[in-house]
Amino acid sequence: MQSILDGDAFPDTHHPTLFDNELVLHVGPDRAYSLRMYLWGPGEYTAIHDHNAWGVIGTVTEGFEVINYSRLDDASREGYAELQERERFFLRSGESAHTYPLDRGIHMTGNPTLGTIITLSLYGKPLARPYIQSFDAVNRRVLRIMSPRRKKAYLAAEALRTLGSHA
Repeated sequence: MQSILDGDAFPDTHHPTLFDNELVLHVGPDRAYSLRMYLWGPGEYTAIHDHNAWGVIGTVTEGFEVINYSRLDDASREGYAELQERERFFLRSGESAHTYPLDRGIHMTGNPTLGTIITLSLYGKPLARPYIQSFDAVNRRVLRIMSPRRKKAYLAAEALRTLGSHA
């Protein structure tokens, strides 16, 4: 934590990731695994989302909440999903939970406490899909979340397609 405050090179706070509270601590050879640290302010939660890899989530500090969901539809409609909360639990310091890739790992995580908490996650090698999915359970919508670099490339390609269709 002191290295972050001092602006040291490790951990790299300038490396863009999918989540603004995420710090990549280590990436194994051929991206076989990665170790990430997350800093959660009071009341901060992720959106409901899936993953592109298996993962083990551990908490350094008390009070981390995990809410797992089941997908009820068959995923045949683009941008649409029906979700149902399957389970909800809290992790104490030193405890861990797991997640799976794609629809088997849809969840929301966060910090219901009044303090800042720290979690560590170990993720396996990601699937080739260049995004994760975020879910709006109320409106039954599915959105794609991309890294800043991938999103810019995706939008540039879409803009070129748009310009080409007007030529």
